[in-house]
Amino acid sequence: QTACFSLFQPHGGGTLLTEPKIYLGVAMWIFYWAWSFHTKVDHEPKPEYWHKAVLVFGVDLIGLSLFQHDGVLAFRVLTLINLSNCAFAVLLWHNAPYRYKGSFEVLSVYEDPRACLQVVYIFLGQTFLLLYVLQSTFNPSGDKLSANYGFWFAGYVAVQMGGLNGKGKMSALGQVWNIEKWRHVLMSQRPPRLGIKDESGIFQAEPRQMEQLELYLRCFLGFTVNTFYRDIIAFLTPLLLLSSADPMELVQNALAIAYVCTLDDLDPKMLVNENDDIAVVSNAAVGEYVPL
Repeated sequence: QTACFSLFQPHGGGTLLTEPKIYLGVAMWIFYWAWSFHTKVDHEPKPEYWHKAVLVFGVDLIGLSLFQHDGVLAFRVLTLINLSNCAFAVLLWHNAPYRYKGSFEVLSVYEDPRACLQVVYIFLGQTFLLLYVLQSTFNPSGDKLSANYGFWFAGYVAVQMGGLNGKGKMSALGQVWNIEKWRHVLMSQRPPRLGIKDESGIFQAEPRQMEQLELYLRCFLGFTVNTFYRDIIAFLTPLLLLSSADPMELVQNALAIAYVCTLDDLDPKMLVNENDDIAVVSNAAVGEYVPL
């Protein structure tokens, strides 16, 4: 270990309450959300890349501090933080304007009306894989003494901020769930009749009317995987890489971990709602819908 990375080793006399890293991490996490809500303009958040870097490093410091003292406690607190992040994201983006007229791009199998049983298998597969990742990360028999803090820092710089965050559709974790788009779909005045069109504008299959229960279920599954699971994997990456045996194993783990959240990804397709000719505009915050 170099002197630089020794800064991430346990400090404060061996007790969690005297560990300075956790206080710095909590302060960075609070700063990100306070800044995000304070600077929200016209119901449309304007996050910057450096804001995300502060949030991610703050959560990483919290997770590392807890992990060094109690792996089970680290898992519980990080889960609570990720649930809070999801709740804050919904509050932040719920009233964001979304301009839409009867069609939008589909990027996930959870949005594809042709996929029914496949949705169940993919969701179960992603859940199983996530549980294996959690078991590997928080295995009580793991040897924390062999932790390589250079690998932990590389996970933050190269994987989290280089490959996962701030890249939109090109993120290694795939596209985040579009909250404002699905808010509009769920609040449609008429039951949506959805179908996929090819590049020539022809329906690939007969459009079918989607019941409200199915829409809510698809939205719940898509949000769970592409927001909650996605954040868990993104924030666990440094801890997972911390105990890699060598640099090659670190690279392999870094490439493999993103696979979980991309199982549901599709090539972009156009989803058309035959029963919808309205759009959300800038005054959508008060629930008003007007024709384009």
